[in-house]
Amino acid sequence: MKTTLNPISLLVIILICFVSLNLQGNKYLPVNISNSQAISFTSSINKTDYELQISLPSHYHESDKRYPVVYLLDANNDFPLVTSISRRLYQEDNLQPIIIVGISYKKDAYIHRISDYTPTKMTGDRQDKQINS
Repeated sequence: MKTTLNPISLLVIILICFVSLNLQGNKYLPVNISNSQAISFTSSINKTDYELQISLPSHYHESDKRYPVVYLLDANNDFPLVTSISRRLYQEDNLQPIIIVGISYKKDAYIHRISDYTPTKMTGDRQDKQINS
């Protein structure tokens, strides 16, 4: 007799695997990308530890030229990929050199990501302060 999983059971299994992988934390070594640097800081507003990942064009320090800047959110996952793609496009003469500034979390990325990227309704004084700032 052949048995199959119903879609709900399959979805539950996938979610359990996803959550368990994310709860294990990042056990991988950081990726080193040439002509890039990381700067760590703590926000004075929300007390969260962030990291700026900055990718510079190959001859940045030898020139006074100004470069366009791309700001990248979710840099924990996307910085290596976006940097690689931009450098490949530059090599193929399809993109001018750019500076990429990735904004990432120092730890617990998935937990902080939910609070930072989930829209919330602002009410009262808090909303007035944001509009008048």
